[in-house]
Amino acid sequence: MGTRAGVAISHHRNPRVAGQEAAVDAMRSGGIGRPTFVFVFASVGYPQEALVSAVREATFRAPLCGCSGEGIIANGEADESNFAVAVMAIESDELRFAHGLSEGLCGGARPVGAEVARNLAPGVGPDARALFVFADGLSFNFDAFRAGFESVPGLSQGLPFFGGTSADNWK
Repeated sequence: MGTRAGVAISHHRNPRVAGQEAAVDAMRSGGIGRPTFVFVFASVGYPQEALVSAVREATFRAPLCGCSGEGIIANGEADESNFAVAVMAIESDELRFAHGLSEGLCGGARPVGAEVARNLAPGVGPDARALFVFADGLSFNFDAFRAGFESVPGLSQGLPFFGGTSADNWK
């Protein structure tokens, strides 16, 4: 099979309709029957729980990560309105994904980075290619997070980090 990916955007104001529409269209655009992993990015006008729930239902509860933000960029479009969601659905028998959630950035990014590393260590081998991080934009210190992550023995030193910071329209 290899790896297939599809991306789609919805601007529907109803979070359930928007989440389902973006997820189904992403799977369709990538020729994906059942995603291995899903990325979701949405602007801040949606109740995020309802939106994520709709995406998870439409993608057969595939592992998922992403964040809210002041806008989304996908398929040659940048939208900073309150109602935009982008979904990337991935199906692969070549790539492995692990995901998790950590809290406590306000208490310091270094301990959170170490916690993330400890949680991921059992599933991260020498073939790891990247770490995606989507953190609170108001309290995230990347350098401290990375130092904490790299302080845990046994993980690939120099693992590239990708991602961005989330936003909540100051709420």
